[in-house]
Amino acid sequence: MDCHQTHRTHTLARDVQNLYAYALRLTRNHDDAQDLLQDTFLRAFRSVENWEPSLPTGAWLRRIMKNCFIDILRKRAAERKYLSLMASEDALQARVWRQADEEASTEEEMFVHELQACVRDAISELGINHAEIVNLHYLKELSVGEIVRLTGLCPGTVRSRLARARVQLRSSLMKLVTNE
Repeated sequence: MDCHQTHRTHTLARDVQNLYAYALRLTRNHDDAQDLLQDTFLRAFRSVENWEPSLPTGAWLRRIMKNCFIDILRKRAAERKYLSLMASEDALQARVWRQADEEASTEEEMFVHELQACVRDAISELGINHAEIVNLHYLKELSVGEIVRLTGLCPGTVRSRLARARVQLRSSLMKLVTNE
């Protein structure tokens, strides 16, 4: 190993130590800091063609790390928002079902309960991706645009999952009707 390679190795080792310390300050957690450091190097490797060799490597990597950390925070905020929506949906569903149970005295109301249970069962048979979109669109009454912002999916993906879920639900419910 020549002198130039040794210098680059020492510089890179110092940069890694400094980046880890920076990641630890950002995340305040050893495991998260290691994940952030790994994400940073992966992103740097993918965009190495944008790197200006005349600029300090450490500064470039710190900027990438900061952007990775911001992306993680955004993703966590979206996940918390989604979990909050799901919890409020569960509470709303429980209230609706309790209210419906209290009012279920006639035969017609009993039929409605049975139908709701069938629809719920059919939704639960959908894959998790399709069930999530159906719940957000039909039960939460969110638009496709709102679902896109909440989940981070493409509009075409949301529409496609809705269409496929409708086909699956129609098929499941038709099987129930023809069996009875």
